Amino acid sequence: MRWILLLSVALLTPGAQSDDTDWPTQFELRPSECLMPEQAAGCNVVIEFYWQLPESAPACLYKEDEETPLYCSDQSTTRIRLKFFIHDSTRFQLRLEDPPHYQAEQEFQLLRSIRQELRRRRKHAWSLT
Repeated sequence: MRWILLLSVALLTPGAQSDDTDWPTQFELRPSECLMPEQAAGCNVVIEFYWQLPESAPACLYKEDEETPLYCSDQSTTRIRLKFFIHDSTRFQLRLEDPPHYQAEQEFQLLRSIRQELRRRRKHAWSLT
């Protein structure tokens, strides 16, 4: 009986179930990939970033391994559009600026493809050409 009481108190205590996986509640980027010809140097793209935090807190968006933020906000919900010329697949990080310094990541993938392979994939299975 005592174990049941302790278990119920632990479950009802605020913060008893919180861990690093609760932050952020949502972090997305769209589009998340760019398909381009093999010979192209990179991809011009406008990426929309969206994040939602459990509560308002200063959070900044970074390119992986860069110290200067691309954008910062102290709102619980943020939506921003940024333009990039991307040469390789790139990881973006959302970092909480105040302790504890939580971090979340999303990747923008740069996909290179040969035109013939694209045509083969897109044509109907019943097509004779």
